[in-house]
Amino acid sequence: MVVCQTRTVDMLCWRPYSELLQDGFKDDVVGVEAMKRVLESLNLNIVEMVDENATLDGGDVLFTGREFFVGLSRRTNQRGAEILADTFKDYAVSTVPVHDSLHLKSFCSMAGPNLIAIGSSEAAQKALK
Repeated sequence: MVVCQTRTVDMLCWRPYSELLQDGFKDDVVGVEAMKRVLESLNLNIVEMVDENATLDGGDVLFTGREFFVGLSRRTNQRGAEILADTFKDYAVSTVPVHDSLHLKSFCSMAGPNLIAIGSSEAAQKALK
């Protein structure tokens, strides 16, 4: 997951473990490592989540420019959200339970300044409440 913060870019990497690799996350590991190498070559700040109990997937993180919404799903847990909040202390972080969907951003996205678009599915409406 890559998030812009003023004039710097911070990258919060989560490290999948063997049980995650068995669940089909292998391509994510390759993507994270490739992105990390690119950001390192640009001398950008990288923050790595090394807590083996924390998981955070970019598809569960919605940044509005003023705050973060973190979907708690099969791929993201409360500890991952806490580490995101600790990393970006200048922004509010709110968690959203995600049921019956892959990610938070499976049913919502930023649609413009101060505007979040959210789907009409049952999972989206549950999250909205």
